[in-house]
Amino acid sequence: MIERLKELHLYSPKTIRDYIFNAISASAKALTAPILVTAFMRQAVNEAEKQAKSDGVDYLHWHAASDGVLNLLLGAGVFLDCDQEPIRPGLKARGTKLSAIADNFEDKSETHMLEQLILHVGDVTLRDRTPIAHALFKVDPKKKSIFDIQDRVDELMALLADRLIEDDQGRLVLDGATPDKLSQTVSKMMIPLSNTA
Repeated sequence: MIERLKELHLYSPKTIRDYIFNAISASAKALTAPILVTAFMRQAVNEAEKQAKSDGVDYLHWHAASDGVLNLLLGAGVFLDCDQEPIRPGLKARGTKLSAIADNFEDKSETHMLEQLILHVGDVTLRDRTPIAHALFKVDPKKKSIFDIQDRVDELMALLADRLIEDDQGRLVLDGATPDKLSQTVSKMMIPLSNTA
């Protein structure tokens, strides 16, 4: 599942993603004027990296994680332009001015990641809660138990309740969509940059 997220350019380790999310949240609160998406992300990731180093967290792939988080944010539609419209993935996204970030952007972004995993892995059932939890939210077991990260998967599934169903084989399906119908469209939307982490 992690490899599939990397192929979709959406992967970042949970610990690093949380550092970037925290920095994004702080940077958004301090935003006084529109700023290019690239400049905003660079600023947030620099702050995230400083905080991680201060906490003794060594990580070598900040650029790849930054790309994964940016694709996640754009896919979730949580970056808003000067008209308060979502900045969509594509060639113009990085050069568009960001004026605000949607409320609950963390939930919306991680829900988007779960959606893409369900769509692109293709044979996901409720029995896959643990592999999903590991792929999306695995951290040091001293910080969170498997039950904690399974709870996060359950929380995201609840947020998708109006779109998520089980088909007659028990597979999770979004709006009746199938991976074949959506894989090409979604892959074209993603910004294909670094995919190692």
